[in-house]
Amino acid sequence: MKKTFLLILLSLLLNVNFVNSQWQQTNGLIGGTVLTLLQKGHKILAGTGLKGIYVSTNNGFSWSQTSQNLLNVNCFASNSNYIFCGTNNGVYRSSDEGLSWVRVFSDIILEISASDSNIYAGTSPHGIYVSSNNGNTWTNRVVDLHIYSIAVQGAEAYACGVFINPRKLLYSANNGQTWVERPSFNFLFFSILIKDSTIFAGTAGQGVMLSTDKGFTWQQTALNNKYIYSLNVKDDFIFAGSDKQGIFVSSNNGLSWQQSSMNNKCVNDIIASGNEIFAATSYYGIYKSTDNGYNWLQSSFQSHSISSMSVINNGIFAGSTSGNLGPDSSNGIYYSQNMGTSWNQILPNKNITVLSTHGSDIFAGTLGGAGLYYSSNNGTNWQINNLNLFVVGMDIRDSVIHVGAYNGNGSIQGVFRSTNYGANWNATSLNKVADSFLRKDQLIFASVFGGIYRSTNGGINWGSVLSGPTSYGPLGLCGNNIITSSNNGVFLSSDNGQSWIQTFNQSVSTIIVYQDVIFAGSSNNFFISTNNGYNWFQKNEGLNGVGISSLCIFNGYILAGTIDNSVWKRSLTEIIGIKMISNGTPEIYYLSQNYPNPFNLQTKIKFAI
Repeated sequence: MKKTFLLILLSLLLNVNFVNSQWQQTNGLIGGTVLTLLQKGHKILAGTGLKGIYVSTNNGFSWSQTSQNLLNVNCFASNSNYIFCGTNNGVYRSSDEGLSWVRVFSDIILEISASDSNIYAGTSPHGIYVSSNNGNTWTNRVVDLHIYSIAVQGAEAYACGVFINPRKLLYSANNGQTWVERPSFNFLFFSILIKDSTIFAGTAGQGVMLSTDKGFTWQQTALNNKYIYSLNVKDDFIFAGSDKQGIFVSSNNGLSWQQSSMNNKCVNDIIASGNEIFAATSYYGIYKSTDNGYNWLQSSFQSHSISSMSVINNGIFAGSTSGNLGPDSSNGIYYSQNMGTSWNQILPNKNITVLSTHGSDIFAGTLGGAGLYYSSNNGTNWQINNLNLFVVGMDIRDSVIHVGAYNGNGSIQGVFRSTNYGANWNATSLNKVADSFLRKDQLIFASVFGGIYRSTNGGINWGSVLSGPTSYGPLGLCGNNIITSSNNGVFLSSDNGQSWIQTFNQSVSTIIVYQDVIFAGSSNNFFISTNNGYNWFQKNEGLNGVGISSLCIFNGYILAGTIDNSVWKRSLTEIIGIKMISNGTPEIYYLSQNYPNPFNLQTKIKFAI
């Protein structure tokens, strides 16, 4: 009876302690490219480059990715009933403040505007489409133009576009049904703002211009020689977002301008929400101002994809990547000494694919540039290795390094080997790019597209031990079992790769083993196995479908590098509970009175055995 009571008590304690436990996003790693913003009711929506739509319900304090992901969202518009977003894949419409979306038009949409039920879509290169019924049907009103800007006031509308070389400003007085071209026009407008009877235009190289006669003539404001991508107004203040020079503010209708404290960012869009102003930037996420745009603070918009994480001493390294060769100065390596409460960027403007540590040294594989970087002082300084290939996988033991690498055009690819800590490199017999390595005794395993390869002589020669028409990814070792994953699920070998069995039908993107527990992350789930990979179950609480691309264990926590949502963490005890440390039977136990009494979620009980 006493033993039974003690077991029940321990079960109750576990439930009390962990009933609200879940994954939590770490701070820092702020950034990402945001192209457009929209305030709708109590929500702010952010449209990103290739990462879809994020939403904030607490005035920009925190952001979460919506179901509308993996899209390049260029623009927003709204009326009383709907939100519209223009993407490279068409116009999408939402009737529930962005929770769900349906596509109502197919084309590349550069600009969109709404007035009542009239919706204007600027396309590339098919001109202007207009819908008079909230996007149910569309009519092409202007053809053969790349439309960069549209502004609407009542039944009047202005649009600017270009076809090869001629630049055109178009005007409609009848809800976009017919359009006329303004004569003698030779500017390109990226943005148009209508303020009372004055039209302001952000131009390509001429700064901000204005017209007081419905666009027939234009005058230069005091802000000139700038690329102006965005314009907006709040009270008597006009805000102009520029290319790489931040935000300029005018309080006298453009007669004079003052550069704000945000003076070195590319600003794609500006909106006002209540007493605050938000700015969407390239690479650096979202900024917020509470003093009419003169001073700005970076909002906690976190949309980094974390490809790899590693630990040295008391610090965590996180590698960020956009998965392509395009420039993004917010990508690179970040470092945290306080469990992710804050992060510092220590290697900027690099697409990091893999991090690997050896003692106090850290190696970083990248896409583009030199390919492989090396630091011997905790990331303070970095040296370029002489490999000069794009690196996607790495393994280090003593002075021997193996990498999976290729050159830019794919004419050189495979596993390369160095026996002197990266000073010199030689190609091995494996001419496929490996993105994961595993060592087991004297054996080395490598996963590639199409299978798993094994080397029995230190990585010089390789032979196939598992093949299939799919991509094989992460490798892990639990006890005597080798674990790997493909697009078809998780596979296990207990005989050094001679034979394999499938134990799980879910594809996972990263695997890590801690003691006798296997942790695995996928594009929308987190799994664990406590019996060497034979059975799996989910531990997703709080993740809400966030994709996981890398994992590491540090200081009693498991950290997850995610797809587009930076770094998350969770206590290991929340996931694997209390481990058995003895098989003995207690001879005596002492149970204190619970406090407070009766039980609630904060009740504490002291006991001894």
